[in-house]
Amino acid sequence: MQVEYAFISESADVQSGLFYVVRGGTDIWYVPAGADFPVPIGPMSFVVRLVGDPLEVGTEQPVEFTVVDADGRPTGVGGTGTIAVAPHAIDRTRSGAALLHFRLAFSIPAPGAYFFELFSQGQRLCQVPFWVQMADEPEAPD
Repeated sequence: MQVEYAFISESADVQSGLFYVVRGGTDIWYVPAGADFPVPIGPMSFVVRLVGDPLEVGTEQPVEFTVVDADGRPTGVGGTGTIAVAPHAIDRTRSGAALLHFRLAFSIPAPGAYFFELFSQGQRLCQVPFWVQMADEPEAPD
């Protein structure tokens, strides 16, 4: 399995091999100034397009996702599933693509860097970074 692309957006929908995105490429999530951590963030969408190797056509491949902090510690957000690797409609030297969409809302323990990671058979296929930052305090009017 290989990742052709992976990104974060504020919202996404996947239907019939196409995706529809709102604020795609978003990678900084602001929490209100003075918020006490842990804080809920999201929902956010992770969109991933996977293709299999030609030898994987006709098989089901396991996938696992997790969200980790900058030190690789799990945040408790994750899940598993399987991808059916279908043949490409035209090119028999490659597989068809699987478009995955994960819509998640969860709590973050502290401001900083985090990563959405996707694995198959113990191999990390992608790591998509995002940051959680405290919003600036609004300035008091004079």
